[in-house]
Amino acid sequence: MHVSNEEARQYSKSKLASLRAAKKLPLVLDIDHTLVHTVDPRAGLPDLQRALAGVLKDIPPAARPEMLQFEVTFTNETKGKDVTTAASPNIVALRPGVRAFLRGLESRYHIMVFSQGVRQYVSAIVDILSANPPTPPNPDDPAPAVPMVTPDDIFARERATDEAGDKSQGRLFPRVGDSEHLAVIVDDRTDVWQGHRNVLKVEPFTMLTPAVMHKFNPAVAAAMFTCRNTHGFSWNDPCHVTPPTPPPCISFWDNKEEADPLDAMFDSSDSEDEEVSTAPSVPSTFTPVPQAHRPALIDLLRHVHGPSPACLAAPDPQLAALTRVLEAVHDEYYTHPTPPPVPDLIAARARAVLAGVKLAVDPALGLPPTSEVHHLTAAFGGVVVDLDDAPTHIIATRGATCTVPGADTVQPAWLYFSCWTWEKMGAEAFTV
Repeated sequence: MHVSNEEARQYSKSKLASLRAAKKLPLVLDIDHTLVHTVDPRAGLPDLQRALAGVLKDIPPAARPEMLQFEVTFTNETKGKDVTTAASPNIVALRPGVRAFLRGLESRYHIMVFSQGVRQYVSAIVDILSANPPTPPNPDDPAPAVPMVTPDDIFARERATDEAGDKSQGRLFPRVGDSEHLAVIVDDRTDVWQGHRNVLKVEPFTMLTPAVMHKFNPAVAAAMFTCRNTHGFSWNDPCHVTPPTPPPCISFWDNKEEADPLDAMFDSSDSEDEEVSTAPSVPSTFTPVPQAHRPALIDLLRHVHGPSPACLAAPDPQLAALTRVLEAVHDEYYTHPTPPPVPDLIAARARAVLAGVKLAVDPALGLPPTSEVHHLTAAFGGVVVDLDDAPTHIIATRGATCTVPGADTVQPAWLYFSCWTWEKMGAEAFTV
């Protein structure tokens, strides 16, 4: 397939125009750790299922997290020829509330999927998410089993041997530089979207891991480790922490310029200068908070829904918050007489979360100005101050001795949970 720049530009503009006519915005979703967590246990499937049953056995069947087993075949290139591999058994856990999230937004958003996974796998996950749940909430009015994502709107690797690389909005709307003004991206990673400022970061969903199961039953976690060591598979568990969504005035990425592999599809004879991302370029230094002080998604679920294993199936407060934010952004965009870029609307809502918060950091934590705490505070509208600058909140850990009259001394989870749910939480439950 070979198209000119102008043909690509016209196709993209036509697609965006049809979305505007339907009063929809493009919503680009990642798959792994954003909507689902998938593990390929290979021959260890029965052992892993028995281990998971040890946590889920005390939960009524109707209240258990939705997990499914499925098989997928992959196409690889070997010596210049495509070779189809044997079907591989997988277990997939759906992020709690993901079906409601998708169904709740499909009237306002045109849903697209951009994954670094292989197309066969990504298409299988899309089919699972589009299908009726096993037990619809209302048997008389089940969710329609219609595709939420068409094959043309799935962007993934064609073969397992293809290099993953960074993600680019140029793949979605080729040769249209202002598509970022309309689109919203939801991903658990920001580092793969170099230079984009329209990425809404979600905390990685990693239910099928010993680290999560240890919260409920250490023996089950130990059994899962034994299963992994015996059969040699990966938990597909991300060990990275990437920066949060920035407002327009802050960028946490290196805006390095790399050749887009899509360029090989276009003629160079009719090339023109394009609009580029308006995300400013600043140093991308970023220091994650030590894992001992940083909560995970499972901690938010336990905080909101209680510490029992049933919280694994309770709606994810972060997805619920994103639904509210995305609905409001869409409605504001299409009712505004001269709508600003969508990233500006998102940034304004983010800055309102911690507006008025002056956050000081306990020196005992040893966090540099490049820490995740500093980035989150700035992205969501607060400011980081010194202890002698009348802070409203102090981030510290249990046993901290630094206090300021009138300031709430809280655990780091207060900041994270407030940003993840887009709502400033009360300090009482987080007091040090």
